[in-house]
Amino acid sequence: MTLPTPTGPVFDAPVVNNSAIYTTGLRVINYTEASARIYRLYVYTYNTPVGLWGAVLRFNFALTALLTVKISLFRPGGELQRVGDVWIYRVGNVTYWIYGPQPYRLCEPPCGVPAGWQEPLYVVVDPTGQWGGWPKVVAVRREVLQPWKS
Repeated sequence: MTLPTPTGPVFDAPVVNNSAIYTTGLRVINYTEASARIYRLYVYTYNTPVGLWGAVLRFNFALTALLTVKISLFRPGGELQRVGDVWIYRVGNVTYWIYGPQPYRLCEPPCGVPAGWQEPLYVVVDPTGQWGGWPKVVAVRREVLQPWKS
């Protein structure tokens, strides 16, 4: 968020309070908590053996009556695009797939800073250009177990 100050808007950058790294045979998992002036950020990141990275970002905003002109929950660079039910950033050869609320927007006129828990952002970072997006439900079928017949 950009917050109003007497000298102009400033970015409310979080500072890491707690971080833990867990390593398994398939991936490295990082859990981090960070605090900014008006929110707490909870981040869970992981890597995969096929070159993709993922993250879940969860924001908890304090109740405040502040106004802002820029809401940036996640913005690695590039232009934000809406493709189906996901948001996409393309930066060089890397594609960032984001599922959740709009990760970046400008408010004109200024809008209120969010309050309380925000819907999580699910992010997949694809430097390979091969990932086609989240899995889709192809078919649903109901099966019923039957007793054995002789």
